[in-house]
Amino acid sequence: MLKKIIYFLLLFLFCTYKYTYSQSFKNNLITADSLFKKGEYLKAEPIYQNIFYKEKKYSSEMLLHLAFIANKKQDYVAYLYWLNLYFQVQPSLKTSEKIGNTANTYELAGYELTDRKWFTILYHHYYRFIVLGLCLIGCLVIWLFLFRKQSLLVYRRNGILLLIFLLFSIISLNIIPETKEIVIAQSNTYLMSAPSGASWVVGIVQKGQKLPVNNEHDIWVEVIWNNQKVFVKKTQGYFGSIF
Repeated sequence: MLKKIIYFLLLFLFCTYKYTYSQSFKNNLITADSLFKKGEYLKAEPIYQNIFYKEKKYSSEMLLHLAFIANKKQDYVAYLYWLNLYFQVQPSLKTSEKIGNTANTYELAGYELTDRKWFTILYHHYYRFIVLGLCLIGCLVIWLFLFRKQSLLVYRRNGILLLIFLLFSIISLNIIPETKEIVIAQSNTYLMSAPSGASWVVGIVQKGQKLPVNNEHDIWVEVIWNNQKVFVKKTQGYFGSIF
């Protein structure tokens, strides 16, 4: 019985680990990759962007290609945006160092890798494995509780405690926030006091600055700037999230 449950959970992990890609996505990605390998970067770029923004799909290699193209064009803002998304998919300190060095070169804020941010990225990256591990532990507890008659009181006491721990862990996993950020793409971008063009201008930021996003309001996003909530238009920056 326990083996069947474990096999089922492993099959679930395998099926959900891979993204469900449409045929359109595969065809477009093959076309863009072919153009990229030929060095036709300007033709590959809009196809990659269409896949990401319209089809809402991506691959880690695609994000890295977009960062490479942006760097070729000397567009450091787009380069930081795509490289940051790649970092969320394939977290590594080497990639983080590249992002930090580029941000320091242009004196940009918002790219510091804090312990909290690093933990959040790793959590999202290994989420399926964490859930699978908790499920396996839970199945083991249930198996011991139901099928091991000897020392029933001991199993029951320890099993209840462990099940409470697992329940608390699963609830905790689901309250970890998503990673949403906007990279300002335009110079002298106004930060507004409310999601309206008629509201007060709170501040001005330069292109390349990265701001954490709290919420979305139609064409606006609510961000944190200097420890206060302000608003900026989505069209004034690169806005998107992997998770």
